[in-house]
Amino acid sequence: MDGSNMDGSHTTSCNGSGYWDAQMPRCLLIDCGDIQPPLNGYVMYAQSTLNTTATYNFDIGFVLTGFNVTTCNSSGKWTTTPPKCPIVDCGDLSVPDNGFVILSRNTAVFGTNAMFS
Repeated sequence: MDGSNMDGSHTTSCNGSGYWDAQMPRCLLIDCGDIQPPLNGYVMYAQSTLNTTATYNFDIGFVLTGFNVTTCNSSGKWTTTPPKCPIVDCGDLSVPDNGFVILSRNTAVFGTNAMFS
């Protein structure tokens, strides 16, 4: 069956006692397993079986770098590695002439407040 792997013997024979010498195999759906969400992000998907697509998203104040979509392939693996979700960096502020800036954190990242004087 497409999208599954056979678990068990592919053949069996009728033995002298009138029984089949191997148990009936099972068809197991190809499953890629759960996805670990990225730090500062999350992943959305309905299933983890063959051809399922999962979408990565980031928390507010963070930006996604890398692939935002992955798909469960026929090898039972997700096609991409989880992306990174680093914090948004607002960059340096210009200091006003004859003034200064005080930041509420050491860097100008999401959530930092700046006070001008």
